[in-house]
Amino acid sequence: MPHRDASLKFRRSLIMAVLLFAACAVFAQTACYAAAKNVLFINSYSYDFDTVPTVINGVKEELAGVASIHYLFMNSKYISVKLAEQLLEAQLDVQMKEFHYDAVILGDDTAFDFAMRNRRKYFQNMPIIFENINSEAKAKEAAADPQITGLVETFPMRGTIELARRIMPEAKRVVAVTDDSLAARGSVQQCRDAMKYFHGLALETLDCSKLCTERIVAKAASYGPETILIFTVFGVDGSGRHYSLPDGVRLITDAARVP
Repeated sequence: MPHRDASLKFRRSLIMAVLLFAACAVFAQTACYAAAKNVLFINSYSYDFDTVPTVINGVKEELAGVASIHYLFMNSKYISVKLAEQLLEAQLDVQMKEFHYDAVILGDDTAFDFAMRNRRKYFQNMPIIFENINSEAKAKEAAADPQITGLVETFPMRGTIELARRIMPEAKRVVAVTDDSLAARGSVQQCRDAMKYFHGLALETLDCSKLCTERIVAKAASYGPETILIFTVFGVDGSGRHYSLPDGVRLITDAARVP
């Protein structure tokens, strides 16, 4: 597993490279206007989610002196997606009357999906930059539009499973630890796509959103050397308890008898 700081720095550098390119293109097209440029940043989560401050700091650095940035947070790790979207719509209905935006940045899957469904209402003819969405297929489809660009959050699934198989030669299956969020579905699909390289290994999921904490712990503890555990995205369990990324990892690793 890469060192967390190095991973975040690498992710930030990629995001900023795409963001800088996209922002320069957007503002070059509107350079003849004297009015200040405004960028709307909509994030699926809250400011205290693990990666969000890193991304925001990078965005601020790249757009300093170029544009003003307005932030909206959907907080979908702690409230339902339905409620998060309703609250976001209420804010956008007011904000879009007050401000003209030259571009929108979308953080993670929930914000991206909302924007794509409501593009005509809120983001018509507006350049869209996405970051850290988990579905490669969704990203490729969106990026076919010349006004949309961004980055997918991909995991080294194939390399991880290859390494795990060398460590655990008795393995017969891969179990992806996940929940039912949009980000989790994209991550599990990445795992599913990698499985085509591994004949003799079956893929299963441990959907923590359907189990209480005690059942998750018991299930994780039940796996033996025939199982490769892959932690994808897990932020909420079946009892409605929410977990930060470190807390979710800790719950599984403390319970499991395998790596």
